[in-house]
Amino acid sequence: MITYCNPPTRMKPLLWHKTHKLNSRGLAPISLRITINGVRAELSTNIRVAPKDWLQDTQRVRPGATGASAYNDELLKLPGLATSAKNRLEALGQTVTAAAVVALLKNPKALQPGPAPCLLEFMEQELEDHYLPSNRATYEAVRAVVRKLRAWAGAGRLPVDCLPPARAQQFYRTLLASKARGGEVATANKAVSWLKALYNRGAKQHLWPRADNPFEAIDKKTTPKRQKVRLTAEELAAVLTVPLPAGEWLWRARAAYLLQFYLRGERIGACLLLRWSNLFQNDTSIRYQAQKGGPFKQVPVRPELAKLLQVLTPRRAEGQTFVLPYLANSYDRLDAQAQLGAIKEATAVINKALKEVARRAGVDKPLRSHAARHTFATVAAKAVGARAVQQMLGHTTLKMTETYLASLDTDEMDTAADAAFDSL
Repeated sequence: MITYCNPPTRMKPLLWHKTHKLNSRGLAPISLRITINGVRAELSTNIRVAPKDWLQDTQRVRPGATGASAYNDELLKLPGLATSAKNRLEALGQTVTAAAVVALLKNPKALQPGPAPCLLEFMEQELEDHYLPSNRATYEAVRAVVRKLRAWAGAGRLPVDCLPPARAQQFYRTLLASKARGGEVATANKAVSWLKALYNRGAKQHLWPRADNPFEAIDKKTTPKRQKVRLTAEELAAVLTVPLPAGEWLWRARAAYLLQFYLRGERIGACLLLRWSNLFQNDTSIRYQAQKGGPFKQVPVRPELAKLLQVLTPRRAEGQTFVLPYLANSYDRLDAQAQLGAIKEATAVINKALKEVARRAGVDKPLRSHAARHTFATVAAKAVGARAVQQMLGHTTLKMTETYLASLDTDEMDTAADAAFDSL
């Protein structure tokens, strides 16, 4: 019997002096060129030498040249590292290409000798490096899940090999049984999604095979999606006009809801943090930073918003920092964890009150603060289209938001918002 097998991947590493890229000092960079199956990719070495100091035949810097010894020691390691990268890709079952080898060479962690990388240590580091700078709330939530995984694993290190799908399923059952956050199915499923994403970040860095993601194979329980509440124009009018004693808890919650709506469907967290100092140009505009690390937004004060702010103005005269009566002036002196807790507590109070407001207004829907966002999106989409709504809500990442903002100037956004409000 004849057995056929795939031929081994042939790779040719070559140090290349790029003399066509001489700088003003007469130095040219040296790159490692990887060729696999006739396709090339390059890795910059951050080493620059003069053409007279590079010996292409031996692929070394001329002895006696400035920095020759250190440069040659570094260059000598590169072909071996390229081979290690190729072997690593083959061991992970990934397609070996020149670009993949170069990408792996740019990630020194993936080629470090020694024991297999620890999944927990990687996740904790990713949280500090990527989640914390961009979104404190998400960082805290995901960190709590990683801490639960560490406590459940009961070991200092957790290599991926020690967390097969069957064991990951056991951890999921532990999450379901947890009383710390109510043991809700939706909460456990969200935790699994976070862990799966963190694992894939490591796979992208070639620390372990993407196909072996143990959280991908978890058999999650299904849960009905929570209804996205949107108020009709009639229901919104009923909420606006239902008699409520000024200043009491239901009235305050409705004011928060209306502020969200008038700020183009803004998130409740950003509205809670809105300060009187955010008003400028004789109170005709509001400039503030959106939640989740978003960009600064500038919104004109329309008559409806001006009327709401006028009702809240006594707080300004009393020296209160925040427009809405939920956060104390001492908020800024709290640490990040306490600030997050204050926002969550205020949001819970508002959501509880809004349910009662809806009942009194005859609206048979579980009204929550986020419904203001959904309501505005629905109304605005009918009036101005999805593209303008995407801008006003800031649904995308910051990079995408900036891209859209570049093509939709402030005047166009203001016109779109006016059309949305006028359509009511």
